[in-house]
Amino acid sequence: MRLGGFLAGVPPANHFGFEDWWAGLDFQLDWAERLGWRCFVPTDFRKWGVAQQRQAVARMAARDMVLPGLGAYAYNLIHPDAATRAEHVRAVCQVVELAAELGVGSVEVVSGTYNPEWIAMYYPGVKSGAAWETFIASCREICVACRGTGVRLSLEPYFLSLLDTAASLRMALDRVDRPELAINFDLVNMVGVERYYDINALVDEVVEAVGPAIVLAHLKDVRYRPVSQVRVDEVPPGQGQVDYVHFLRRLDELGTDIPAYIEHLSELSDMVSAWEHVRHAAHQAGVRTR
Repeated sequence: MRLGGFLAGVPPANHFGFEDWWAGLDFQLDWAERLGWRCFVPTDFRKWGVAQQRQAVARMAARDMVLPGLGAYAYNLIHPDAATRAEHVRAVCQVVELAAELGVGSVEVVSGTYNPEWIAMYYPGVKSGAAWETFIASCREICVACRGTGVRLSLEPYFLSLLDTAASLRMALDRVDRPELAINFDLVNMVGVERYYDINALVDEVVEAVGPAIVLAHLKDVRYRPVSQVRVDEVPPGQGQVDYVHFLRRLDELGTDIPAYIEHLSELSDMVSAWEHVRHAAHQAGVRTR
């Protein structure tokens, strides 16, 4: 398994004395390599030109590191307006083209929503038969763009979206029925109140339903807050309910060298403690980190 993360909590204007983060790429890679990471997202990677991005991926590969994937989360695969949906599908296909040019093996998407406020927010009709048909058509179009490139379209689950259970992920794979389709196992995205005390079983359900299709994992944690309203918050690994020994062991049992990436942290201290927790859990689970 390729465990890793990113350089969290660095102010945009602070380049540690480098002109910019491109000039400081080797500094970042040295830092990641000392931690034992084998997947990494350099700071400002998305801001660089394609030639620089290609060089960065090659320099990472020379250190046995990979970019875990390219997210295409801004695009709505079930947008109710057909013209807008078509634009979004074309945009994802362009991300696939970029991934192929860079030698990155995954482009991640969520299913989309009917809610105009946010791409992964619940809205009436989001689980309807019509939503499924639109989603399947969108995925098949993108899979055509993936064909022969080595890039896979990776579906990321999200609570109360079209893809929020092991069964729905399995149904997506079966109904789209394209070898280019894969799964990004973001466990925390699937945890609501009703599964909060049953997370290990949820891990098992997903691995058993779609295990061979998992090509990427996001490492986060989740905490049910004791407040009057229903509230489940994303927190750094080690500060919530996820049993990382069980989670990493089940991923490792798949026998594939998938990137598993700590994301969404805003402070370097949180990344340090998260990595310490993940590394310790990996050791307890018998998972190699190098």
